[in-house]
Amino acid sequence: MPTMAALAGAKLPDRKIDGAVMVLYDVDQLKRGLEEVREARDTVQAIVETVPGALVVLDADLHVMIANRAFYETLQLERQDHAGAKLSEVVLGKWNPALLNENLRKALARNKAFD
Repeated sequence: MPTMAALAGAKLPDRKIDGAVMVLYDVDQLKRGLEEVREARDTVQAIVETVPGALVVLDADLHVMIANRAFYETLQLERQDHAGAKLSEVVLGKWNPALLNENLRKALARNKAFD
């Protein structure tokens, strides 16, 4: 069982060390959790890529989380990592970002699609 240890000295009021506390962590569980998250991310990426139409996944602040090839082709953009970028910056010059943001926020508030 691979472990990670943390050690801290226990001091008395006169600043003399009176003992120590050691904490051991099972890093196998952390590694397994991280691997599961990576696999889930890769699965989501594969699903997004299989959608034939343009698809972009946004967070609540309209930042790009992931986009598929069709999205970049539709906007005639170079395929690059726009993760974290504001959608309005990604589509600048292609769509009206202010109108797009307004429609997206309204759609999110109403939980409805828009054209």
